[in-house]
Order: sequence, then structure tokens, then C-alpha cells
Amino acid sequence: MPLYNKVNMKDLLSEGLYLLILEKPFEKITVKQICDKTGVIRGTFYNHFMDKYDALEYLTNRLITEDFEIDQSLSHIEMSRKFALHMLTAIYDKKEFFRRAFTITGQNSFESMLEDIFTKMYSSIFEYYDVDFSQTPVTQEYLSRYLSSTSIFICRDWVKTNYKQTPEEIFEVFEFLCSYNLKDFVYNNAKNDN
Repeated sequence: MPLYNKVNMKDLLSEGLYLLILEKPFEKITVKQICDKTGVIRGTFYNHFMDKYDALEYLTNRLITEDFEIDQSLSHIEMSRKFALHMLTAIYDKKEFFRRAFTITGQNSFESMLEDIFTKMYSSIFEYYDVDFSQTPVTQEYLSRYLSSTSIFICRDWVKTNYKQTPEEIFEVFEFLCSYNLKDFVYNNAKNDN
């Protein structure tokens, strides 16, 4: 992704951060280095981002959701599945970035950032399809956060195992965990029926 092709300043700055993350640990990256990498002044950076964590969140959201579009012909379940596979493919395509990003811990951890991104994405799918939660014991926010947590758990484990499975294989794991409830799983697979 060449820097000179970027039109949007936020994209340019986040692209500089992306390249720096591939070179060094995130905690050693400074705003000045991002500016030097992109050829802009610090004031320009602060016109677009509060700090490097804000830039990282923008970059991560862009990498995960880039080229993803809601398809009106699909149900919300199919769209959730489509988003999950899209997200996994995006992570796989940018393996090294995500491997390094998952090492960012502490108050502004990468996982908490991902949780916000995923929760918003799942919520937007439910809102787009006007899913009625009134007859369920969970709210839209609760289900979105649950799916987000599941997504993060799967992604973190996948990254830790050095992407041994393809995005499609990991998607099967995701789909299984999100669609099979514990009661049915135990009932259908129990060897002891006591």
C-alpha cells in the first residue's frame, strides 16, 4: 500500500502507523515517528487523531471493514456470517500486523479496541435488519458484545497458533461456537445419558 496514493489524511496517517507497527513494537512508536513516516507535521496528526491509540483504532477498523458491504438480499444471520468470514480473511491477509497488534496490552489494549469495533459492526447489522429483540432474554447490545467476545477469543487463539488454519476453517469454528448452544451440544454428543 504505497503512501503516495492515499487521498484521505486519516488513511495516510494510519498507513504510516501500519508500516511502523511492522517495524517495531507499538509502545516504542511515537506520534513524531508517524508524522516523519508520512511527511506531515504533528499538528496535522492531532487534527485527525487524539493519540496513537486513536490512530490504531481507526487503522484496525479500516483493515477489518474495508470493502465490506451490507447485502440487502441476505438475512441478518447470513450477514453476520459474511462479516465474520470477511473479518477473518482481513486478519489473515494482514497476519503480521495482527500478530503484533495482539501484543498491545494494558489500559488501551488491542483486544478492548477490537471489542468496540466488532460490537459496533454486529450492532449495525442488527439495526440495519431491524432485528426485534423484544421477545428474547438478551438485548441487541448484549448479543453484539457476546459475538464480539467470541470473535476476539477465536482470533486471539488463531494468531497464537500462527494461523495454522485457513480463514474458512476458523470460520467453521466461529460458526459452531455462535450457533450451537450448550444444552443441545451436550444432549446430542453425550456418551453417558444419566
